[in-house]
Amino acid sequence: MPLFSIRREGDWGIGDIGSLAPFAKWVRSAGQQVVQILPVFELPSGETSPYGALSAFAIDPIYIEVERIPGVDAALIANALGTLGANELGQLRKGKTVDYPAIRRLKSRILVMAYEQFIAHQRGRSNESDRELARALASFIAGEPSWLEIYSTFRELRNQNEESPWWEWPHDTRVPTHQLLAQVQGSSTGPMFHVWTQWVLHEQWQAMRTELRALGVELMGDLPFVVTRDSADVWGNQAEFLPFHSLGVPPDDFSADGQDWGLPPFSMEAMRANDFSWLRARTRRMAQLFDSFRADHVVGYFRQWIRETQGAGRRYFDIEGDDVQRARGRRILEVFIQEAGLPAIIAEDLGVIPPYVRHTMAELGVPGYRVLPWERDNGQYRNPQQFSECSVVTWSTHDTAPITAWWNQFEPWERERLSAMMGVGAEMQPRERDFILLRWLYNARSALALTLIQELLGDTSRINLPGSVGSHNWTYRMPQTLEALSRDSAISERLEAIRRSVSASGRV
Repeated sequence: MPLFSIRREGDWGIGDIGSLAPFAKWVRSAGQQVVQILPVFELPSGETSPYGALSAFAIDPIYIEVERIPGVDAALIANALGTLGANELGQLRKGKTVDYPAIRRLKSRILVMAYEQFIAHQRGRSNESDRELARALASFIAGEPSWLEIYSTFRELRNQNEESPWWEWPHDTRVPTHQLLAQVQGSSTGPMFHVWTQWVLHEQWQAMRTELRALGVELMGDLPFVVTRDSADVWGNQAEFLPFHSLGVPPDDFSADGQDWGLPPFSMEAMRANDFSWLRARTRRMAQLFDSFRADHVVGYFRQWIRETQGAGRRYFDIEGDDVQRARGRRILEVFIQEAGLPAIIAEDLGVIPPYVRHTMAELGVPGYRVLPWERDNGQYRNPQQFSECSVVTWSTHDTAPITAWWNQFEPWERERLSAMMGVGAEMQPRERDFILLRWLYNARSALALTLIQELLGDTSRINLPGSVGSHNWTYRMPQTLEALSRDSAISERLEAIRRSVSASGRV
């Protein structure tokens, strides 16, 4: 369930941190015990893909719950928005898709006014509440020294340079962490605004995690393979990346020219030299935010397919030979395990994967993905009841259509063979088909079974269409608010039937 997709009454046109607990409570009624979300790290203006972040550590302020920002009340909101902003917010709440620019614009107004009010109060610190907030902020800064310093300075310099990429900046000035607190007394602008915003997000996130634990629901995150070239991490750790090369995948049966992602590869030799300190810090951050996480494009830790963007434009793997690739990937997976532990790490091992990658994962006890429509040998589907328990089974991903729509897109022979494996007829009514497909999924031997929110609802919308760019990607919103869905007797009946399937499978 993408966080941006959750709808509830009174939202700001997008899901926020405060909507996760109500959502978790609602799907808990359908027997669901894990909520997986897409990456929530800050995106640059104009970007909608959660895999195009400008920070590997900072939560996107677009997910802040406005009403729980310290000092924010109805009067401040009304003053910040004005009549035009209030009308725009009303339209955003009704919108069928997420309008990122408009939401950012409105929430930014609130954040700036709330921060200025916070600064004014901190100058006086006339009451214990103000002093308590100051102590909480100081504790947050002390606990997050490295990434916070780089990120906050990068964000401020990016603002000063009109959002231009860092390699075009005339200069930069790093602000040491120990100097950030002094800015509370001296200024209402600068890097401290971004530090304060991350602190507010941190406080809201920790409160949400407490609520989810009380509900008995785990939160699963998503770790993108790399960040964008114009990011705080590449700017602040340039030796550990190859900023002017491009990452992708080599040619295969699906793409004659391979794929060019336009993202900077890691400089693995530099990372190895400092014992992968940046990857370690990033993994600790994921463990801080989530109970478990999906490590995207795990094969990239074994070998990277690189395109030179200058000179001859060569295309090559950064290291050659199965043994050395296996050794490097194993070392990095061990780093993940050391920093986050098992079973927190789930490796996304889809696509063209050398056999030694999955062998290494199995040796270390790291589960991979089993997407049922792709699990076959010579046209014969593999029985999920015979999968390794150390795996994650699903009918679909955020990069495919949900099975509620994908099933009808299969070739007739595919539907026939899948139906034969499940012991049912190939032609089924949609409602009957959905329950049969989910029951088959829940009965798989894999330790974790994941569904898309659309599959719980019977929705046929998709989240992303790879290889395409447009407003149809990464803007999906639930068809109704959580409150409306809770009042919908047909939906409640559907969720109860799914809960019974989960219970019968022995997963509860």
